[in-house]
Amino acid sequence: MKNREITKASLKRVKELVAGVENMTGKEYQEILDSMVKFHRYSFYNQMILMFHRCSQVAGYKRWQELGRSVKKGSKAVWILAPAYYKKKVTVKNEEGQEEEEEVRKLYFRSVPVFDISDTEGEEIERGLTTRSRVSFPEAKEAAEKLGLSVTLKPLEIIRGGYIKEKAITLNSNLNDTEHVGTLIHELSHWLLNHTNNKNGELPEEVEEQQAETATYLACRILGVERKSEFYLKGWALSQNIVKDFQTLDKVAKEIIGAINNKGGDIPPPKGVKKVDNFEATGIAEGFIECKDEKKAIAAWQHLIDTGLAWSLQGFFGRTASRLIEAGICHR
Repeated sequence: MKNREITKASLKRVKELVAGVENMTGKEYQEILDSMVKFHRYSFYNQMILMFHRCSQVAGYKRWQELGRSVKKGSKAVWILAPAYYKKKVTVKNEEGQEEEEEVRKLYFRSVPVFDISDTEGEEIERGLTTRSRVSFPEAKEAAEKLGLSVTLKPLEIIRGGYIKEKAITLNSNLNDTEHVGTLIHELSHWLLNHTNNKNGELPEEVEEQQAETATYLACRILGVERKSEFYLKGWALSQNIVKDFQTLDKVAKEIIGAINNKGGDIPPPKGVKKVDNFEATGIAEGFIECKDEKKAIAAWQHLIDTGLAWSLQGFFGRTASRLIEAGICHR
């Protein structure tokens, strides 16, 4: 079957489902709503297609291979819609009123194959980024509510921790309380960074995610929450302005720490090290903040090591930190 025919068949099936809503039982209607929540980042049509096929977690053939799993022999793909573009030459009038040809990009939708996790085999999928936490989920939830947000649990895609919409945080009930703590801090970071008001896309998604996870990592390190942020951040492009953002991200991390600890958000300096904040430490390390005091420069690097920033930023920080530790100048 050609791609166009597959797309038409998928759209027809979705239209039939929607047309039949008024004759659905309460349970059937709830299944539609549950599917919309589980695949909330997909379009409505794709949500319906995935619900019809009773999918729980989907990915393309190559993506499953990247995750260490392979599609079982004989498995049938589920075809969902994906945006694509083609180039077309059109005739337009220039400023002088003369006609000229211009190449434009036109949007259309085509069907692409995905497979449900039940049709794959191989390595166990990593189901979370947070591995250990000194903060309990009730403590983190109380902190979020203290900041004016609601927290609810609903079943989502297995690899999705949660999301925030306006002042409501939804966490994946398929994951454990330890993972809920890390995800909750991440979503709090989005809210405190005012990302929920970025409705017109002024700030690219990759920058939003990098900013939120940077603030999350800072807060988690101080709160005793172990989070594998490097695996999260490597999926997002680093912003060229991230260093300029550090003062804001540091403030957000402190506000979260203060809410969870039920006290002011000041982060205590590491033992035996002069007090520097994340922005100053990073500036000294990169050289855009002049520092002629050798002890202060060492203190800056020690701060980056203690907070974990040396390992979560670009390679230069980690390599330099490792050399300083090997030389006995700094310690872990």
